[in-house]
Amino acid sequence: MNERYSLDTPIEPEMVLSAANFREVCPEVLSPLAFSLIGAGMEIAFRDIARKTGWHVDGPSPRFVSYQAFRPFHVMSSLEKVIHAVPLISRGDVWEYLLGGPPPTVATRYITPTMTEKAATAIRLAWLIQENDRAATQAMAAVARAEHRAVAAIANKSNIQAGSALEELRTAGRLAWALHTRTTTAAVACTSVLRRVYRREFGTQAADEIIRLAAKRANDAAAASASVGRLTQQSHRLQNYEVADRSRRFRRFTMASAAAQGEIFLSSSPTTRLPETTLLERVGSSLTSMLDRLLAERERSKELGLRALHGVRCLLDAELGDFDASDAALLGVDELLTGTITELQRLIAVRSEELDGASKLQIDPDLGERDGRLISLERPAATLEGSQLGTPLATGFARGVLANELGSRHGMDTIIVGERVDGNYVLAVRPAGVITTFGSVLSHVAIVCRELRIPLVTSIRVPSHLLGRIGSVDGWSGLVTAEDQ
Repeated sequence: MNERYSLDTPIEPEMVLSAANFREVCPEVLSPLAFSLIGAGMEIAFRDIARKTGWHVDGPSPRFVSYQAFRPFHVMSSLEKVIHAVPLISRGDVWEYLLGGPPPTVATRYITPTMTEKAATAIRLAWLIQENDRAATQAMAAVARAEHRAVAAIANKSNIQAGSALEELRTAGRLAWALHTRTTTAAVACTSVLRRVYRREFGTQAADEIIRLAAKRANDAAAASASVGRLTQQSHRLQNYEVADRSRRFRRFTMASAAAQGEIFLSSSPTTRLPETTLLERVGSSLTSMLDRLLAERERSKELGLRALHGVRCLLDAELGDFDASDAALLGVDELLTGTITELQRLIAVRSEELDGASKLQIDPDLGERDGRLISLERPAATLEGSQLGTPLATGFARGVLANELGSRHGMDTIIVGERVDGNYVLAVRPAGVITTFGSVLSHVAIVCRELRIPLVTSIRVPSHLLGRIGSVDGWSGLVTAEDQ
């Protein structure tokens, strides 16, 4: 991996060399264009976290984010080494709160740091969180400058200005996605420590309920970020990771048509008032306030990242380059900036063929590598037959027709089911309830469901033959049922 952190799609398929990988936040298929900003930004952030926490390894640099068959993966083997060095944060909490469920069973052999080393790591991590405000300011300024250049390039129909704007959008986008990843990681760390504090003070059930209540976005300023952009007149396009993927080849994967802009009812989210009698309770209250701020920053940074992707697409739609703009989703931003026409046309042809093959693959979210080949890693998830008990993430009760995101039914009489349901889709269709196989208390869909008071239960796999049946979701107990026909 070079120093530019470019993770553009390789010509040959890239093997994911890791004991544990997980795909959760991004959609099933993510174009090279989008991944060259999102994936590279994530990689920068994880490297920064590893460096700040004092984790070093001999030999080649580790890879934290991989790209297999046009699908992005977190490489958890590298991330877990960092987690191991941080005090008061458990591996299980990271998987549950960030990646939606218990970790797969993978043998881990990490050297345990001393207490002094762990204390130094905690201080460095706290400093990293404090740096977020400055990083957020830098990202906002970078996106604003890049949008200004893009507007000028489009107005002047200037290829030279378009190249300069594209470079700035690349830098701004990677800053935004790095900020998003760093802030999300900090929120997970904060939540893991908060869970320990409240479990000790109130017990497991009460602690988990407090965290669910605390993980709202009452102070979220993401909407303000979207409203001030120079290129955001079509603001509904800022609801999707696929905002840049308007190639005819990626149209079959996108959910942009379904995810019209939704209103977030921030006023309906009550402020969580927690007791502050004992020292632990005061610590917990401070951590809860920090979590609220981190979640607001995370959503703001996501908006900035999507604005950068949107800016790239606006430049391409202006047809200022020498190739078909509809093919650009198959190219990374670095390649658009440095590749010759001949080379770009060759890459488009190769990746078009790769995409057709990759789209037919059934790739599990959890993967590992053994003897040079990919293997599936199983995590426990109950299969819905009659009734099952899952993990409740948003309270309430709903009864309706079970349907997936691609089904014809959706709306207030429908319960949407899937491995991971997109939070933007929930905003658009406002279903009665949601059931997911994977999902965490800090995931986008969980926060949206809590804001809109839509019950959500995770850790349940709904087989396809149950689609179309009447089901129910109990967001208090986690009970999910499918009624007999």
